[in-house]
Amino acid sequence: MGVEQVRRHHHNYAHRHGARHGTAYIAVNTRLCQACWKCVAACPKGVLGKMDFIFHRHVRLINPGNCTGCLACVKSCPEGAIISLK
Repeated sequence: MGVEQVRRHHHNYAHRHGARHGTAYIAVNTRLCQACWKCVAACPKGVLGKMDFIFHRHVRLINPGNCTGCLACVKSCPEGAIISLK
């Protein structure tokens, strides 16, 4: 499987699981996010941030290029809103 095929496979996998945003290692489904911010606190690289408006609260990517694939955010999310693409 070539690099582009792998990228396409990961994108399709994430899309099927409701994710609309992500990095090479993780995908975020903002519909499942309950805005507990545990993933933001768990990320050692500052990849995730808060989208905190009155009717629009969820985690968002602020530095996706910093993601190293440690998956601390995936492990910390109680709702399963962040999935691993590894």
